[in-house]
Amino acid sequence: MLDMEQAADMEADKKEDDSNNDKLPLTSISYDVGDGLNSDKKWYFKDSTVTRIVGKHLDRAERSNKKYDNTINNVEKPLGKWAAEALDESLDQSVYIQRLLETIAEVTIHIEDLGWEAQRMSSSGRETLKTLWEYFEIPWDDSIDKGESYG
Repeated sequence: MLDMEQAADMEADKKEDDSNNDKLPLTSISYDVGDGLNSDKKWYFKDSTVTRIVGKHLDRAERSNKKYDNTINNVEKPLGKWAAEALDESLDQSVYIQRLLETIAEVTIHIEDLGWEAQRMSSSGRETLKTLWEYFEIPWDDSIDKGESYG
C-alpha cells in the first residue's frame, strides 16, 4: 500500500520519466471478483490528480480496515440506513463546498487589492500576482505591467 510520501515520490518520478512513458503504475491490486475468483490488476493513470485521489482512497481503506478490523463488505445494515448515512455525508460535503466557495470569494477580494501595491513589487512579485489573478479569474490590468498605478 502506498503512503503519501511514496505517492509524492511517484509524482516526482513521473515528471522525470514523462519522455519515456506517459503512464506510470500506481499499484498492483488483488481483489475478489466474485464466485471465489481473484484478479490481479495493475492500474495506470496519466492524470496526477487521479493518482493522488486513488492513493488517498487506498490509504483510507487500509486505515479503516485496521481501525475497525473489517471491511465495508462485512458491514451489514438495512438499505435505508445506508441511504441515510450517504445523505448525511453528502450534506456535510455540500457545507464544506459552500464554505470553500465563500472563502474563495473573500480571498479573491484580497488578492485583487494587491493590485494597488503592484507598482512597488519586483517583476517577480508582479508575475506571482498575475498568476494568482489567473487562478482567481481576476482580469489582468495591463497598466500593472507598465508600472503604472492600478485601477
